[in-house]
Amino acid sequence: MKEQFETLKKKGYSNEAFESYVNNPNIKKIYTEKLLNELRALWYADNIIEQEAEVLEALVEEKPYENMNKDELDEYAINTYGIDLDKRFKKETMIEELEEELKKQNEEK
Repeated sequence: MKEQFETLKKKGYSNEAFESYVNNPNIKKIYTEKLLNELRALWYADNIIEQEAEVLEALVEEKPYENMNKDELDEYAINTYGIDLDKRFKKETMIEELEEELKKQNEEK
């Protein structure tokens, strides 16, 4: 069923088109209900993973610290990432420092 799943994904099937496909009487003659359920599991698990990835990308792009004051920004950096910022600098410099440290941490992984 993995091959059939890959074929449907390559063709760009939507969820509605996928459901039409698996409910097609001719397809039900070819595959058992167990195999169709396996295909459904693959299809919907993949969609959930894609949705989670989109949410994570949106969170990465969103910078919640942009609207924080310096004290909140410092506390956020420490509590979330373990990064202690220098509050003597202006807020924009603190944000740059935070983003540089996050880049370094990501490169180390």
